[in-house]
Amino acid sequence: MKLPIPNELSIKLLIFVFFLVGLENIQLPPLEKHEWRQTLTLSIAQNFVEHPNIFYPRMDIGGATEGIISCEFPIFNYILAILFKFLGNHHWFGRLLNWTVSCIGLWFFYDLIRKMTNQRTAFYALAAIMGSIVFEYARKSMPDTFALFVTMSGVWFLRSYLEKENLKYLITGFLLTAIGILSKIPFLLLLTFLIPPFLSEAYSFKAKRNVAITVFVAMIAVSAWYFYWMPFLLEHYKNQLIWPVSLTEGWFIVTEKLLNESWQMLLNKPFHFKTPFLVAVMGLGLIWAGPAKHLKLLCLAYLVIFFLFTLKTGIVFPTHEYYVIPLVPLLALSVGYFFDQLNYKNILALGLFVLVFWSGFYENKLLSFNPSANSRNYMLGLSQIMDRYSQPNDKIMVNCSSYNAFMMYWAKRTGWTVNNDVPGKTEWMADFKRQGLKYIVIDRHFLGETLPYPLLYEDKDFRIYQP
Repeated sequence: MKLPIPNELSIKLLIFVFFLVGLENIQLPPLEKHEWRQTLTLSIAQNFVEHPNIFYPRMDIGGATEGIISCEFPIFNYILAILFKFLGNHHWFGRLLNWTVSCIGLWFFYDLIRKMTNQRTAFYALAAIMGSIVFEYARKSMPDTFALFVTMSGVWFLRSYLEKENLKYLITGFLLTAIGILSKIPFLLLLTFLIPPFLSEAYSFKAKRNVAITVFVAMIAVSAWYFYWMPFLLEHYKNQLIWPVSLTEGWFIVTEKLLNESWQMLLNKPFHFKTPFLVAVMGLGLIWAGPAKHLKLLCLAYLVIFFLFTLKTGIVFPTHEYYVIPLVPLLALSVGYFFDQLNYKNILALGLFVLVFWSGFYENKLLSFNPSANSRNYMLGLSQIMDRYSQPNDKIMVNCSSYNAFMMYWAKRTGWTVNNDVPGKTEWMADFKRQGLKYIVIDRHFLGETLPYPLLYEDKDFRIYQP
């Protein structure tokens, strides 16, 4: 039985159903995988409520500093702060904001692929990205998929300007593209989706020139933030989120020191299993062997830029699975191309697709929808304990590892987050106390030994000391 090609209405209905499915347990607290990045994102948003200057993002773990941090442009956090200001401080707003923007962006992704190829390729590409790691992280309080789909939407508007030469498309494309890439610079990769229309003779030179100027101006804004303002914040406030390395050092890390980890990241993480990734690789092979020169150049440019990005991240790419998200749009495109090139375009093709990609949907369900999977629910009561022994402005130290905002977020305090060996160093405590330290809060699941300070509180999960 030959399947009809999905039309625009059916695609929008599919995305809407997908959105509704993703609302299950959207209110869950950020206790699951990468809880540290989620709580850091939320804490920066909460600090914006009291300190609303978007150019000076603040976190809770700045120690003796003001907490101002050198990080990506915090538009995601700022939108959350506005929601917190008017609707109350609810941690699940981060999930809902990310999920809503990501699902809206799915339409722009589908339509971009459709314009470059055809409806069938776009449909399979859309379904592939829905079953990828993007699905999992679109439900987290993190800016990654938010940036992905804001940038994708911006590229769609820029392409629409090429077609219609309407100024509103150019302005909207500029704003969305700039905001998306400012939020996460790796998503400048998506600008390669403009290669096919730029190579086409169907659009005027004037329109192409205006889009090129628009992209150039957007890149000036991105460069100003990442290469001027972030170094300025780091120099003056000493708090850092992004740790780039040189290309030479990155080459050594990714291709030698952590080669197997890097390969496993590519093989297993984009779709949670190996087989869908191998299908994507076969799709890339078909694109390269096919006649579409514009797709070949898109893929080549995309892969080169992505590889350079992985080198700049150094140890982060092989050890943080969400750093593979920027590659997923290209992989999804290649999956769509693969299934469109099959000799049979009927129910068998759809059945094969479901067989290959259903595992990704199922894995997303296990990873991010199950409240019983969270083993650190005991953190939810930490702020109530702290309120009994300290004031909200008291600075504390927690043993949640360096640069991990998770425990401080649930304590609703500010101060130091340190490795397990630091709280026991009594010779250091005088310096910490001079900088404002009032209490040490220990998560007993990670540090069971007692410390040589007066004990104020103890239960099976926590100990609170006064150094």
